[in-house]
Amino acid sequence: MNDNSPSLISAWGNNVDRRAGMMRGYGTPQAINGINAIENKDGSTFTKYMLRMPKRQEGGNEALLSRQEDTMSVTETASVITKKDEDGHKFINQYMVIKNLGRYKSRLFHHINRGSFGVVKLCFDTILHKSVAMKCMNKSKLKRLFVAKQTTAYKLLESEIAVMKKMCHQNIVKLYEIIDDQSYNKLFIIMEFISGGSLHSFIKDGIPISLEKCRRYFRDLLIGLEYCHEVAGIIHRDIKPENLLIDQTDTLKIVDFGVAYMMTDGSDESKMTLGSTFFLAPEICKGTVYKGRRTDIWAVGVTLYRMVTAKIPFEGKSIPAIYQVIVNNE
Repeated sequence: MNDNSPSLISAWGNNVDRRAGMMRGYGTPQAINGINAIENKDGSTFTKYMLRMPKRQEGGNEALLSRQEDTMSVTETASVITKKDEDGHKFINQYMVIKNLGRYKSRLFHHINRGSFGVVKLCFDTILHKSVAMKCMNKSKLKRLFVAKQTTAYKLLESEIAVMKKMCHQNIVKLYEIIDDQSYNKLFIIMEFISGGSLHSFIKDGIPISLEKCRRYFRDLLIGLEYCHEVAGIIHRDIKPENLLIDQTDTLKIVDFGVAYMMTDGSDESKMTLGSTFFLAPEICKGTVYKGRRTDIWAVGVTLYRMVTAKIPFEGKSIPAIYQVIVNNE
């Protein structure tokens, strides 16, 4: 790629052999065969398929891709009312709690006991008549936890919320409402409920995803990430199958913006080592300044490889060993 920050699609077009098929030199013909199978299915090449994207209308980043967004704002509520009905159902404002879905999992708290800081509940919105996911976060504990010298976990959570507020797109999990009562110790984050599970859960027992689904999910991922980069100005920094959810219509949605950042004046440069080890780009492993768009694209390539082969392209027995493999075998 040249030094000008490329769009996601042009980056794949210019560098598809290395970034989509980065297994060259790593001895993985299965991945190449898988991509070729996709290429030959409808007589067009995989590269052409990835480049065959909706054209932008006039207006720059404010003009959305044709498969873009719903018009929706995030509701901010400053009061909490809890109650139980005569059947024993618990309510938090208009949301009836159905069940706990598990502990809140985020890269923000990967090094601590996540269960102490929040849970995720399946709820039913009695006004809009639909299921939603509710993250219930303990504010006082998050404010006491310092993840950096002058940065608390609560501050990072606020940053994640700010990022989510900027986005509304069918390939990104939606944020509906923030409930933050100053007299209440919990913060409630209401989000779109995705019933299908993660892309990671679809890759079972070393069996790759079908080529038809692989193609569909990959296109959804490209469109969603293009929106993040070029419309919302967001670098995700942790693209991987675990952070890609599949809904009931078989649509892929990007989730978990816990380590994402908003570009300043269009610059996507960073030097922070964040993300998941197996999906890091070589420039991150080297500890140099890197371009966020490019490293997200690299993670997309590793995700494609994982979908097609059900394997990880770069492995090692330790983090430094994995870094070395990524740098030397890209």
